[in-house]
Amino acid sequence: RTVDDRVAGVVFTFLDITERKQAEEARMWLSAVVSATSDAIISFALDDTILSWNNGAQRLFGYATDEAIGRPMSMLVGDGAEEQQWVMAEIAAGRGVENLETLRRRKDGSQVQVALTVSPIKDAAGHVLAGTAITRDITASRTAAEALRQSEERLRLIVESAVEYAIFSTDLERRVTSWNAGAERLLGFQTQEMIGQSADIIFTPEDKASKAPEKEASTARQEGRAADERFHMRKDGSRFRGTGIMMLMRNEAGEAVGFVKILRDLTRAEPAPDAK
Repeated sequence: RTVDDRVAGVVFTFLDITERKQAEEARMWLSAVVSATSDAIISFALDDTILSWNNGAQRLFGYATDEAIGRPMSMLVGDGAEEQQWVMAEIAAGRGVENLETLRRRKDGSQVQVALTVSPIKDAAGHVLAGTAITRDITASRTAAEALRQSEERLRLIVESAVEYAIFSTDLERRVTSWNAGAERLLGFQTQEMIGQSADIIFTPEDKASKAPEKEASTARQEGRAADERFHMRKDGSRFRGTGIMMLMRNEAGEAVGFVKILRDLTRAEPAPDAK
């Protein structure tokens, strides 16, 4: 915008450059962010040609900027040619692709697991001019997730193989959430019978009357664990003397979420009395 000020026949013209300065500052700020981020940010033409290449792209893929610009995006795809064609078709149609977990190829030929988000770049009229891809290396998180999965699987196998021990978990209200093969063998209840049911069912009537299940859970909640040696009830009404421990379970945030109980049969060491 301009403002004319006429004084003594002289015309002064002032140019308002506030908006231009703001736009330039925003451009410089955005450029700094793009340059500093660890994510690979790449812009590309509709013919798949790379137009821009940030520092994150250099670190992730190993190509210097002058090696990448002008070359096709498909050089990063490896064996995923069909996937790349689909992504380019989505961009050409004005649609984006969010958090696509896939593989990309580095300069040295190695593959990297990434999360890919691709968006179209449009002009004021809404016409697609180009595209931009943000690529994040998720190798470490995927490796950690796989390690956790394998660890959980090993633990599951250990629990299921421990047929001499009844191992089960409950929520904070003592409702059963898991029930291993040892619990089925020792207590006589099948897993499908027990899930969602109160674990108090394995206590004798007299112990339930004296609030033994509540006291055991309270001790475990306050101290983290509670030792237990008493007579318990099987599904058929028979009794056995068992020894075990109840432990408090917490989630990643440290919040109490339930209990796990491990119980072993001591009947052979001490015969059970007649049921009352």
